Amino acid sequence: KFQLHKPFLLCVGKRYGYKNYEIMWEGLSLMPRSFREKYMVLLVGEYEEDRHGIEVKAIHGVSEADLPTLYSASAAFVYPSKYEGFGMPPVEAAACGASLILGPFHRDRMHHIFGDLAMYATTAEEMMAAFVKLGEGQVAPKAQVIARAALWGPDPKHGWNEVARDYLEYMIHGPFRRHTSGGRMCQPLVVDPDDCRFVTTDTGLELAS
Repeated sequence: KFQLHKPFLLCVGKRYGYKNYEIMWEGLSLMPRSFREKYMVLLVGEYEEDRHGIEVKAIHGVSEADLPTLYSASAAFVYPSKYEGFGMPPVEAAACGASLILGPFHRDRMHHIFGDLAMYATTAEEMMAAFVKLGEGQVAPKAQVIARAALWGPDPKHGWNEVARDYLEYMIHGPFRRHTSGGRMCQPLVVDPDDCRFVTTDTGLELAS
């Protein structure tokens, strides 16, 4: 349907600024030609003018029904963003068994979620190292990635408690993410940074003692 004839690195959504896709392109430029000839990059969203020494294809209007097929068929899902509130696309990709190459996100959120089941990159060199592992087949087993993603489903005992805690503390204490102009305009509701903190429990959140 999408005329994909090579293993592909999948990128979904916007790629500007803090999404940090520059390190993906730079990492690819550091890879040997054999890697760049074996793989292609599939962009779901904006077209990329520069070819970056690798075949690039952009597609638009991918339905929610088709996106899981792309996730599961990809050689790896690449999402190197520096900042995200939570970051649902990696969880969606993991639920489909995709190998993951991720940025750290806000407060190392992705490390907290996926641990050593994902590869992480904050520089072109780290991205290149992730591509080398991918090319050598050093990726987490699909079953384990899917099982980890399942923890972030409807069961309230895991995952979403941490998200709710971060959101509440963000709103009460002011911005953790000071790289945005809107965040810098926020003021904390409490003076003592230890006041009104939360801990997660099996049934929800409680105020920390």
